[in-house]
Amino acid sequence: MNKMMAMAVAAGLFLAGCETAPKPAVALTGNPAGQASQSARLKVGEQLEVELAGNPTTGYNWLLTDFHEGPLKLEKDDYIPENRFLTGAPGKFRWVFRALAPGETKLEFRYFRPWETFNPQQDARCEYRIAVE
Repeated sequence: MNKMMAMAVAAGLFLAGCETAPKPAVALTGNPAGQASQSARLKVGEQLEVELAGNPTTGYNWLLTDFHEGPLKLEKDDYIPENRFLTGAPGKFRWVFRALAPGETKLEFRYFRPWETFNPQQDARCEYRIAVE
């Protein structure tokens, strides 16, 4: 019984030390089926998360095509499959930015096959105007 109690206490202490990821101050989304233009306001130190639905198994990828560091810093970009056990399943492309300094910037993402030329009639584009206070 004492051994079980010690293991339970140790597990509780271990889990108590784990931190969950902080929620972003602003989360923006888009859809590859259309074109989106959104804006957001952040305070210095806050996080911005952009999530765009897509499926890289089709050859299409969301690419950050226009971004100049200054007010924002890119901290992370990754792809999160909806079902990691199902080959070919769609998911979300995600970028996490941190607001560093007051100012304005633009983020532009394009959903296309990188080996092909971007075609505005066929491919998607999302643009976000970001103001940092």
